[in-house]
Amino acid sequence: GGILLTFSATGHPSASSPATIASAIDFVHLAAITLWLGGLIGIIAGEDRTFVRAHSRSATIAIPLAVVTGLWQTWHLLDDVGDITSTEWGRALLVKVALVLVVVTIALVARWIVLADATVPLRRLVVVECVVAVAIVAATSVMVSSPPQVAAAPEVLSVALAQDEIIANVTVTPGRVGPNEIHVTVITPGGTLDPVEELEIRITETSGEIPSVAVDVQDLVPNHF
Repeated sequence: GGILLTFSATGHPSASSPATIASAIDFVHLAAITLWLGGLIGIIAGEDRTFVRAHSRSATIAIPLAVVTGLWQTWHLLDDVGDITSTEWGRALLVKVALVLVVVTIALVARWIVLADATVPLRRLVVVECVVAVAIVAATSVMVSSPPQVAAAPEVLSVALAQDEIIANVTVTPGRVGPNEIHVTVITPGGTLDPVEELEIRITETSGEIPSVAVDVQDLVPNHF
């Protein structure tokens, strides 16, 4: 339970709002999958009929719980369901959904075998179910390492600042999270014959929680930094 909680507390749900509810639902999702997959491994390892029947009852609760919480997470994390094919997270989700449909079908057949005491070899069916379950875990790992939202398109910022007879044209490119270049072109009354000797740039976080930071400035040509 503690290990599962670390995944929920540091994954995508913890970065969403409300984080507490999202993380709790993710924990339930992971716990349900763990209970179901752990039972499959127990059956393959050779547990007796009593264990098989107990797992069949718990899986009847765990699988629907995993599906319901998974659907909630999809609704919660996706900005627009129409963007599901635009991200690696969404494409991995589609693969996961297809595999879940397969494994639910296998699980229903396995439960029928247990309830009917049929002579069909249950362990062989469970091995197939376990293989599909591992594929689901693989698809989940791709989702964990990928952002669910479509990355915002770059937006170059360009603004002109004027004071007295001096105009500073400021451009920030490419205008997205990550490395950016800030270009400042200063227009003075004397043009390049009256160059600006020194320019200081500081970046300030809007909320004021982080102190302003000085930026290294390089001269490209007169009045262009």
